[in-house]
Amino acid sequence: MMSVVHDLDDIYYFTRSYDPFEIAFHLDFDIEYVDYLPGGRLGLAVPELKVLFLVNTIKDTMYSYFICAHELTHGTEHEGIQAFYNKSNRTKSRMEQEADAGAIHILCNYYLEEFPEIDRLNVPTVASFFDLDEEFYSLIERELKGLID
Repeated sequence: MMSVVHDLDDIYYFTRSYDPFEIAFHLDFDIEYVDYLPGGRLGLAVPELKVLFLVNTIKDTMYSYFICAHELTHGTEHEGIQAFYNKSNRTKSRMEQEADAGAIHILCNYYLEEFPEIDRLNVPTVASFFDLDEEFYSLIERELKGLID
């Protein structure tokens, strides 16, 4: 399976987009909207079934792009969901951090694709576009530096 983190440029070659929903489609992931997910989650990846579950409350929001990209990272980078529940809390936390970083990697590329004008590029603007909190600023900053240097 292709990795949305390591193979993003190859995926772009085929999709001509960094849109996480387009990438999910290209990688044959179904996206299912549901009313409820356990633990108050907003998204859940089930790699064995190639399904990303997203809650209805985020449908048609820019934040859904983050959740889709986050779950897509889980779906291509991490073991199956059953293995996730058997992991220690420390390992789960690391996996969540990796999924956040993968999502930001995808979203920063997507933002640059949508708004190639460099004068509109700064951390708060990117975060605001996707309705992300300040907790993501350092990830966005690191990713933008890597993309524009």
